Amino acid sequence: MNVYIELVIFNNFAVDLMLEVCTLTLKRLKIGKLRCVLGAAIGAAFATLYPLAPVWGKALIRALLAPLITLIFYAPKKGKLSARAGDIVGACMIFAALTFLTGGVATGASYLSGVDVNSYAALGFVALGVTACVLAARLIAFKRSSTRGDIRDAYICRGGKKIPCKALCDSGNLLVDPLSGLPVVIISDEMSKALGDMKKAGSIDVNTVGGNNTLPLVKLDCVELDGARLKALGAVSASPMGGFDVILQATMF
Repeated sequence: MNVYIELVIFNNFAVDLMLEVCTLTLKRLKIGKLRCVLGAAIGAAFATLYPLAPVWGKALIRALLAPLITLIFYAPKKGKLSARAGDIVGACMIFAALTFLTGGVATGASYLSGVDVNSYAALGFVALGVTACVLAARLIAFKRSSTRGDIRDAYICRGGKKIPCKALCDSGNLLVDPLSGLPVVIISDEMSKALGDMKKAGSIDVNTVGGNNTLPLVKLDCVELDGARLKALGAVSASPMGGFDVILQATMF
């Protein structure tokens, strides 16, 4: 059976793109379109050259292709070099595991159907379909998280100050400070300035469908909501918060 080179390129590009999108989704990170396309293109190029490579070349491709693609499409979180290196290694392991899983599924489908699915464009179209479904799910999740929930009047208390604010009840905010165990509310930069100089209490990674950020933590006396005084830390966001001052943590309402 003749296998056309453009079919090999298409299938490998589509599968690599799917694996990249799934890896970034599992890591809850933003998808860099150009980086993913470049990574998939390089993966398809090496996969196309693989049958022509000598034995030692094939061994190198098998060993280094997954790390190379990961370095291209994956942007690690900011932080110390050791932490970033560990983050990249973790992403590479996820990418490699998904690669083996996809290969196993393709092999099983070939065995059950009696047809080598790698020799047909259906493999690439299925991979693109999976990619589209994952992207659609991410978009729906992002839209839901961006939709305003219940907005209540609340107060942020600190150092004798009691600042009124508009607080969004967001069931998606599950942030907890790992050291103190206190819930973490997200406060706007304007609210932070209104409260004055506050003692820093470390930082916290905030992961969303749209990406990830490391926000500084500040100590608050409490958050007053419906007459209840709730202990919490505040994560200061420099990004616009859509007309409200505070995003409450899910256990606070």
